Amino acid sequence: MVWRGWDNAEIYHRFVSEHRIYRRLNQRMVELADLVGARHVLDLACGTGATALACLRVLDMDADLTGVDASEEMVEVARANILDPRARFHVAPASGVHDVLDDRFDRALCNAAFWQFPAAGPVFESLARVLEPGARFVFNVPAERVEGERHAIHPFQIALARSLEARTGRRFDAGSLTRFTLDDDVRFTYTGVQRELMELMTIPAMIGPLADGLSNQDWDQAVLEARDRTDPDEEVQVPWMFFLFTFRGQAP
Repeated sequence: MVWRGWDNAEIYHRFVSEHRIYRRLNQRMVELADLVGARHVLDLACGTGATALACLRVLDMDADLTGVDASEEMVEVARANILDPRARFHVAPASGVHDVLDDRFDRALCNAAFWQFPAAGPVFESLARVLEPGARFVFNVPAERVEGERHAIHPFQIALARSLEARTGRRFDAGSLTRFTLDDDVRFTYTGVQRELMELMTIPAMIGPLADGLSNQDWDQAVLEARDRTDPDEEVQVPWMFFLFTFRGQAP
């Protein structure tokens, strides 16, 4: 599982702490989840706890939050950094949350992870077992992962694709996600600089699936080449789509 490993968890946690993108995505996620009055919140694919912290800042003191992630290392970092008694964390894949949770939840969030699940169907089926009727589920994906959505290809992405193609001999394909028919979707554009995209690709789990078959040294060299070809201070706009789903007793 690409998200396993202490190096991966620590590099990811440092990136999330040092760069604005996850803070802005979490802020928008919390707004759309409408946590006012929520009692039991599920943070799906919680990572090292950035989304959990954003939720805890607005949740009532008698509410609780449960984070679940497939990476034991990610969960251990979250447990070490979040000491709020309202929060607890479990290790489980997104398609198996019902196996580790006995509670029922009135909100569920999944920030910057949904497109990485092997299949959406089993995830919705598992959520159907732990969400109350009327519960709101919010998740997001970059627009580039959604079929039919327009998005810009940034210079660093192009440079990295060329570096990887030269090493693998395969045409670069970031993959896509078929759009779901849910209650609503909201577009959100994050404005930052290319340096953030560069640093994002230092996370092993981010670069690994794009460089399948290459050694860690080749990954590093491909990223360095791409960095040398682009301006880290150039402004970029990264469009995201947030999907809102109100649970009505069955998976979509």
